[in-house]
Amino acid sequence: MAFTAELPAGPDLVVRRARLLDLVTGSVGPEQDLHVVNGRVARSSGSWAGPDVDLEGGIVMPGLWDAHVHLGQWALRQNWVDLSPATSARHAASLLREALADRPADQVLVGYGFRDSRWPDAPSDQVLADAVSDRPVVAMSGDMHAVWATHSALARLGLDHSSGHLVEEDAFEVHRRVNTLPDEQLDALVTCAGREAAARGVVGVVDLEMVDGVPAWQRRFEAGFDSLAVRTGIYPQWLPAAVERGLRSGDLLDDLGLLAVGPLKVIVDGSLTARTAWCSEPYAASTLGAANPDHPCGLANVEHDDLVHLMSIAAAQGLECAIHAIGDAAVSDVLDAFAETGASGSIEHAQLVTDDDITRMADLGLRASVQPAHLLDDRAAMDDLWPGRTRHAFPLASMARAGVRLSLGSDAPVAPLDPWLAIESAVLRSDDKLDAWHPEQALSLSQALVASCRGVSSLVAGAEADLIVLDENPFDIDPDRLHRIRPRMTMLAGRVTAQA
Repeated sequence: MAFTAELPAGPDLVVRRARLLDLVTGSVGPEQDLHVVNGRVARSSGSWAGPDVDLEGGIVMPGLWDAHVHLGQWALRQNWVDLSPATSARHAASLLREALADRPADQVLVGYGFRDSRWPDAPSDQVLADAVSDRPVVAMSGDMHAVWATHSALARLGLDHSSGHLVEEDAFEVHRRVNTLPDEQLDALVTCAGREAAARGVVGVVDLEMVDGVPAWQRRFEAGFDSLAVRTGIYPQWLPAAVERGLRSGDLLDDLGLLAVGPLKVIVDGSLTARTAWCSEPYAASTLGAANPDHPCGLANVEHDDLVHLMSIAAAQGLECAIHAIGDAAVSDVLDAFAETGASGSIEHAQLVTDDDITRMADLGLRASVQPAHLLDDRAAMDDLWPGRTRHAFPLASMARAGVRLSLGSDAPVAPLDPWLAIESAVLRSDDKLDAWHPEQALSLSQALVASCRGVSSLVAGAEADLIVLDENPFDIDPDRLHRIRPRMTMLAGRVTAQA
């Protein structure tokens, strides 16, 4: 296929002996040269001189995107105590006590990853005090919607709560305060995290960190960050400033053309394991019961009229909307708001969705930004808390059949920032220890790959030169090995960002 547009006198780069992978058919083409001009792919049979990269027959496919990350928190994870192995509140508290042994007495210890919905005991103030006394300790749940902290830690952070077990906005405020670092320290960690992501084949992310992301990311790109393209989200508290600046989704904010304005992000409900996701039916009785007995169906974090107001502002401004909705009642409410406002964008998570709402999502032209790897952690809790409803949980195949465009992501640090894990989870709906969970909702490998590449299925002429080079065709390997794939090379806008 010849590239007929007018080209500069010479290419920026020649990528030699590339074999292109078609993500729809799974077929690999013959070796050919790709000419990268101004960050885009141009194919030609002509002879070109200039800088080149010889792939020696490597398989080339579009680069991967993670449609939902919290990159700052993902970067900070190395400083946190891993609580994911905890099988009870007392077990988690003992892990925190052990970690205190080599920490300064006045330093706030941060743990992460506990999931208490199936614990035999509750994460109470007394259990934590028995283990760590009055040491400042903060434990964040695996879904980031709950915090378990000592009162000394909360006081250190300038907060005063009668209980040390906090959910939703109270928990988010703890996150914001405990994860505050000097800009240069956090930026250094984020730079490393960006390079790690590039090494896994990621060329771009939608960053939905709960901070004022526009100035933070402008600072990082001005300092030299260039390993990923970034679409930075805007939370309601920073929406007035975005409107004042006239920002629209897609507006470029850096000289390289890699940083752009993302969507308005609104968190309408909570999460499954915190029992705060807003559902149409009550949570089933579990060991601990509902997190808030006053809200047996979970709860809405935003009133409908307030949501419509925010989304109307965004739509008028030219901002897309990325609306967090996990429970089926939340999804229905958000779809009503999209219909009322005419806003465009995505439902983030869409974990429990009725058949009728899948149809509505398709009719409204909305994306479903989903995180298949969450299924690995949530399947047992869903069986416990949503019995009889799980056929509507993670309904990936149903959404795809209805014509809903899917975008895969991780919600890192809730799941690792690893698109290959997300792809494998979408295809297998399990890890290698258990049988597939509702296999009728599995995606094909083609669907999962395309949903990880912003809908791009092949590198046609004129496409952005965001690509990865593989040594083997993903369609030829066992699906349970997909999470082990690591590209030989990652290229963003014609620049090599990672190389094995």
